[in-house]
Amino acid sequence: MREIRRSFYQIYKGALKIVGKGLFLLLTGVLCGTALLALAYLLPVNPENRDIAYEQLDSEGWYPRAVISSSSLDTWFHSYFPDVLDGNSDKIMLYTALDDTQENPLTRAMNSYSQYAGNYSYYWHGYVSILRPLMFFFELAELRTLNMVCQIFLMIALAIIIAREKGIRYVCMFVTSCILLMPLAVSMSLQFSWIFYIGLTGTLVLLLKKEYFSENSRYLWFFLLLGMLTSYFDLLTYPLFTWGIPLIWWLVMRKDTGRAVEWLKLVAASGVSWIAGYGLFWLSKWILAGMVTGRDVLGDAVEEVFLRSGTLEGQQFDFTDRCNAIYENWLHYEYNIYAVLLVGWLVWWLYCTIRQGGWLRSSKKCAYLLIGLSGFVWYFVLSNHTAVHHFFTYRIFSVTILAFLALILEGISVGRCGEKVSWKQRLITLVLIGGGYCCRLY
Repeated sequence: MREIRRSFYQIYKGALKIVGKGLFLLLTGVLCGTALLALAYLLPVNPENRDIAYEQLDSEGWYPRAVISSSSLDTWFHSYFPDVLDGNSDKIMLYTALDDTQENPLTRAMNSYSQYAGNYSYYWHGYVSILRPLMFFFELAELRTLNMVCQIFLMIALAIIIAREKGIRYVCMFVTSCILLMPLAVSMSLQFSWIFYIGLTGTLVLLLKKEYFSENSRYLWFFLLLGMLTSYFDLLTYPLFTWGIPLIWWLVMRKDTGRAVEWLKLVAASGVSWIAGYGLFWLSKWILAGMVTGRDVLGDAVEEVFLRSGTLEGQQFDFTDRCNAIYENWLHYEYNIYAVLLVGWLVWWLYCTIRQGGWLRSSKKCAYLLIGLSGFVWYFVLSNHTAVHHFFTYRIFSVTILAFLALILEGISVGRCGEKVSWKQRLITLVLIGGGYCCRLY
C-alpha cells in the first residue's frame, strides 16, 4: 500500500512540475508578446511605402489568384483554385500594422485597431511586430520577393537534412507536401506565410535537435511553444500545420524503436501540449485586452468561437453540413496538378506493394494514422469556418496527406521492392487491395 501511495505521489509531483513549467512558459510568452507589440507601435511609419502597399492591394482586389495579377471584389472567393490569395486579410494586416492613431502603445496593442477593420481585439496580431519595421524599409512588392527567397531557402535546408538522413523517397514526400501548399500563393500572401514559417522552422529545429527534444519529454515544451506562436501570428488559416508537419518529420527521423502504444502516446501528448499553448495563449489575449480596453473582448471572442464551430445558440447541429465542410476543402485537391501528383503516389504504392508481396509492419503506422485523422476532426469541429474559408483552410489537408505518405513509405522496403516475389504473393496482395477498395466504395 505504501508503494502504491509513493507511485501516485511521484505521478502527482511529475504532473505538477510539467504544469508549472508550462504555465511559466505561457506567462513569459504573454509578457514578451505584449511587449513586442507595444514596442512596434512606437516605431514610425513610412507613409510612401504604406500608400504604395494600400494602392497595390486595392488594384488586386480582395481575392485575386497568384497566377493572375488582377481581379474584381469577389471573383475567386468561392472557387476551388489552389492559388487564391486572401487580399482582404492582407489589407487587415497592413492597416493594423501601419496604423498611426495617437494612443498609448499598450492600448493600441490590445485594441489592434485599423481604419479598415476597426477594433480586432480577439486576435493577437503578433505579425505587427515584424511587418511594421519591415514596411519602413520595403515596399509590398519587395517584401513579397524577400518572402519568397526566405521560404525557398527554408525548404532547401529541410530537403538537405531529409536527403542526408532518409534518402530520395522522403525528399519526394517533402516536395509533395510543399507543392500541396501552392508555394507561389503562400509567398505572395502575408496571411498564409506565418503558419508556413512556424511549421517549417519548427520542423528544422526539431530535426536538428531531435535527440535533445526526445530526452525528458522536452518535446512537450516545444509543441507548447509552437501552439503559442501559432496563436500569436495567425488569423486562423491552417493552424494544424504547425503541429502536424513538425511531428510527422520528427517521427520519420527517429530511429529508436518502440511499441505502437508508445508512439500513440507521443502523438497524443504533443497534441495536448500544442492545443494548450494555442488555446491558453489565445485566451490570455482576450483577458488582457478586456482589462486594458475595458470592453467585453472575452464575451465577443467566445461568441465567435461558437459561431465558427457551428454551436452558436440557434444553430442546429447538422452532421451532413459538417461532412460537407470536409468535402469542400478536399475539392481543392481535385485540381489537375494536385490530382496527378496524388494519383502518381497511389500508382507507385500499388506497384511496390504488389512487387514486394505485401506491406511491411511498423509500430509507427498507428501514429501516422492518428495524425492523418486530425485534419478531418479539425474540419468537422470548425465546420462553419472551414466551409466558408475553404480557399485557404484546405491546406490543413496537407498534414493528412503527408501523414498518409509517411505511412505508405513506412510500409515499403527499398531492399524488398526489388526482390523476386512469387506471383501467388502478388496476386493475394492485389486481391486484398482491390477488396479493401471495394469495401470503401460501398
